[in-house]
Amino acid sequence: MKTSPNSSGPGFPYCPGGIHPSVEKAIATRRPSLIAETVGHGDLQTNFEMLALPHQLVKPGVDWCLVFGVIHYLLKSAQLRKDLDDIDLAILQLLRERLQMRQIGLRVQLSPRTVEHRVERLKGLANARTLHDLVARTL
Repeated sequence: MKTSPNSSGPGFPYCPGGIHPSVEKAIATRRPSLIAETVGHGDLQTNFEMLALPHQLVKPGVDWCLVFGVIHYLLKSAQLRKDLDDIDLAILQLLRERLQMRQIGLRVQLSPRTVEHRVERLKGLANARTLHDLVARTL
């Protein structure tokens, strides 16, 4: 196999992180592979989808795979304080589950207005501008 800018792994110096397991699976099975994933890179988070389309013909020494990808977001992870109480953590989880403020209030036994105040405080701690930003930064 030739070393190219798109190769990776041992013997492939251009991409030292290695080939993604779904791409390896697509090449091994010669079947397309679709994944959606959120990964961390230090203090960054990336959410992406990737479609791997392997070469269909079996020729010795000729393996390649065409990969199409879409990056949904690339965010700096928020470093929230470790002393958040259980209610704040519950509110974050319920926001991830797409519940409304009223529904969250019923679950955590607080008024919707109190939930809104806590969400605003959490947004400030995470340097988030919107609810979507808060949820993404605290995944």
